[in-house]
Amino acid sequence: MIVWHLINDPTARFADLGPDWHTRRLDPERRTRELLRQLKDLGHYIPITPAAA
Repeated sequence: MIVWHLINDPTARFADLGPDWHTRRLDPERRTRELLRQLKDLGHYIPITPAAA
């Protein structure tokens, strides 16, 4: 898909986002909610408290 856009648009430029792009964009609170929802869907209830920094 990227190649098609680069070939068909002469003004398009590819910018590599880097190997840690997903890690940098990770929202810890959102990930926590997603994991807790998955556990709940599996029938588990786990109370959590934030770890001391």
